[in-house]
Amino acid sequence: MSDSIDNPLEELATDLGPDLVALVCRRPSRCVRCIRISAVEVHDVTRSTFRFDFEDGTSLKGRRFEDPRRAARVVALQSRLPSGFAPLVESAGDALLTQWVEGSPVDQRTARSPAFLSHCGSLLGRLHGVAPPWVEPEAVLMPSNARQRLEHRAQGLAEAGLLSKPLSQAIRQLAAEAPADDCGAGILHWDLCPENVILDASGSPIVVDNGGLRSGAHDLDLARSWYRWPMGDAERNHFVRGYEQHRSLESFRSDFFFWMAVALTSAATFRHRSGVAGARERLSLLSALLERRIEA
Repeated sequence: MSDSIDNPLEELATDLGPDLVALVCRRPSRCVRCIRISAVEVHDVTRSTFRFDFEDGTSLKGRRFEDPRRAARVVALQSRLPSGFAPLVESAGDALLTQWVEGSPVDQRTARSPAFLSHCGSLLGRLHGVAPPWVEPEAVLMPSNARQRLEHRAQGLAEAGLLSKPLSQAIRQLAAEAPADDCGAGILHWDLCPENVILDASGSPIVVDNGGLRSGAHDLDLARSWYRWPMGDAERNHFVRGYEQHRSLESFRSDFFFWMAVALTSAATFRHRSGVAGARERLSLLSALLERRIEA
C-alpha cells in the first residue's frame, strides 16, 4: 500500500493526525470510508473518534488523544480489559485502533431491564478485579490527590460564582473526611453508561467507548457511573447485585458523599472550562445529595 493518504482520509487528515493516518494506511485492506464519530476539546487539542471502513468489509474504531503520553497510558490499561469491552487492535503515538462492534444501541427499556443492569454491574466489577499495569504515581487517582483536586476545584467554582457558600463549606468538610489511600484501586473505566454500550448480534452488552480509562480508586469509578447513569432504587439494586459478584461495595457506601463530591465537581469544572452547558446542574445534584446526608 502507498504511504500517501488515501482519498477517504484527505478531508479529515488534519484532525486524524499523522499517527492515526499511518495506522489506517498500514492495515492489510484499503480504507474506503472515514466518518467522524465525536470530537471533544481538551487543552486546546481536539480529541476525536472515527469509524474506518475497509475494502474487505471490516471496520475499526480510531481514536486520537491529546498527546502520546495520555495515549500510552490508555493503551497499557486497554490491553488488560476483560471480555465484554471492545478490544484494542493496534496503537502508535497519539492514536489507537479498536475493534468496531456491530450491533444496536441500548434503548430506554433495555437500559432499565434487570438482566442488562446486572450484566453491566458485573462488567464493571470484573474490570475492577483486573490487576492494573504500572502507571506514574501522579497519574493514579487515589483519595489523597482526589482530596486536593476537590479542594482546588471547589475554590475555582466558587470564584466563578457557581458555588453557594453553604455548598462550599459542605465540600470543604467532605474533603477533610477523605478516606485513606489503602482503599481498593485498579483500572477505572470512567464512563460506564448505556450510551457507551452496544448490544452485539447475540444480544450481549459490549462496552465500546473505553477512551477514558484511568488508574485509581475503584470507588471514584462507581461515583462516576452513579452520576452518569441515573437509576431508580430497584434498578440500582440489580446493578449492585451484578457488581458485588466480584467486589464488595462496603467502602463505596461508607465514603459515598466524598466520592460523589469528587465526581460532580470534576464534571462541573470540565463543563465550565469547556464552555459546555450543565455545570450548574451537576452542582445542583451534589447539593441535593448533601441535603439528603443532612436529613439522614
